[in-house]
Amino acid sequence: MSNLEISEHAEIITEVEKLETSTPAHAATFNKIHEIFLNSVVALENKKVDIENGDIKETKVTEFTGTTEEFPIIAESEDVKTLFGKIKKFGNDFRAIRSALVTFGSIVDNSVTNRGDLAASARQVMLLAQQNTALNNSLNNKPAISAYLGSLFVKTNNEYEKLPLSSSVSKGTGLSLQNGNIVIGAGVRHVLISAQIYFFNNITLGSKEIDILVNTTLVARSYNTISANFKHFSVSTRLCSVSENNNISIHVKGHRGDEIQSYNHSTFLTVVAV
Repeated sequence: MSNLEISEHAEIITEVEKLETSTPAHAATFNKIHEIFLNSVVALENKKVDIENGDIKETKVTEFTGTTEEFPIIAESEDVKTLFGKIKKFGNDFRAIRSALVTFGSIVDNSVTNRGDLAASARQVMLLAQQNTALNNSLNNKPAISAYLGSLFVKTNNEYEKLPLSSSVSKGTGLSLQNGNIVIGAGVRHVLISAQIYFFNNITLGSKEIDILVNTTLVARSYNTISANFKHFSVSTRLCSVSENNNISIHVKGHRGDEIQSYNHSTFLTVVAV
């Protein structure tokens, strides 16, 4: 007894001729119907993926279930359409941020690269922070001093006279006030110098000069003409090279009897190490 024939290209057939009471009860009729059923079952079997060890490499997904969730996570018991819909959405979300992601190959571990599209390593950031802290500490620890008159100073002649600075406010070490001079200490090599004088009362009108000297060398001068009492004159900030034990002083040329007020906000000599 032979078996029913199975086609090499078995297909699922959904239309089968209905048997009527007048249909001849012949083996050929029944065999035809049985072959349709058999080939449909084979076609279904060929398309089916086994629940265990099934191979879906030839399976085509023709429809995805969409989602608006950002970077969706796959969950248990989801159908294939939903699963692949989430995978597609995750891929599209990743593609949208890909250019902004920092990968290992785009991290720079040096201090010479200037490309704006590369990221610095944590080590370089830490080194930069340490250097910045050290620089700030260095700047904060630089000595500075402002020296003032202790009382009203009255000129005794029409020539240059050194102002007898006698009080000061300072920070750090390396600059001090001694005998009316600001004295340079060890380790200080450059300073910023500025000064101001308040010509107060009983002023003889005319020209006045303010000189700043390092030892006996003139490093800054301001020349002004006074037309009334109560005038402030200043010497602009000047960067100077100095050595240990140098003396910085302020000298005034005017007229005998000129009064220079001692207010510490009006008459002062300021030196800042840099």
